Amino acid sequence: MEIRIQVKRPPDRLAQVPIEYSTRFREAITCRVWLKEALFALDDEGYIKLMKDIGSIEDEAKGQAVRNRVARKVTVTKSAGSIS
Repeated sequence: MEIRIQVKRPPDRLAQVPIEYSTRFREAITCRVWLKEALFALDDEGYIKLMKDIGSIEDEAKGQAVRNRVARKVTVTKSAGSIS
């Protein structure tokens, strides 16, 4: 599964995202969990505006990944969970 997100990049803030354990999501950090932490932080600080909760955005991405796998294709789509 590949997820691409375009945001105005606040490099100092992303460097502060946890890299070992997520207390917010209660999981060890993987690329998936790091992305959830980053989305939360960027939304919380006003860099992006999420219209859905992070779990819903994750479900949307997983659904698209399954559809892509079945169709044997790669797509880039805009999430219904954010405003660009």
